[in-house]
Amino acid sequence: MQKNKKLRYVSLIFVIAFIFMCIANIDGFWDGKQEKSTKSIEDAVRKMALECYALEGSFPPSVEYLKENYGLIVNDNAYFYHYQANGSNMPPDIRVMKKWKED
Repeated sequence: MQKNKKLRYVSLIFVIAFIFMCIANIDGFWDGKQEKSTKSIEDAVRKMALECYALEGSFPPSVEYLKENYGLIVNDNAYFYHYQANGSNMPPDIRVMKKWKED
């Protein structure tokens, strides 16, 4: 009977520790997902800019140009888009950052 009680306490401690570890990792999970999301958006904009370069012989001057002529869809409410053209034959500097939501 005494051995059975010890086993229950040890099991309970492991379950509680597991729950705390899961809760602690949720924040890290969402941060990692956020980075992947902005990276995939950057890759999409970069791919669209390369498509423009292949078809027209020069990189687009802005994200607006890609939206108007290539159908790029962006979410201006959720992300900042940094697009700096370095000349018509040099790849642009592209950065996407998540906007902070203030409650």
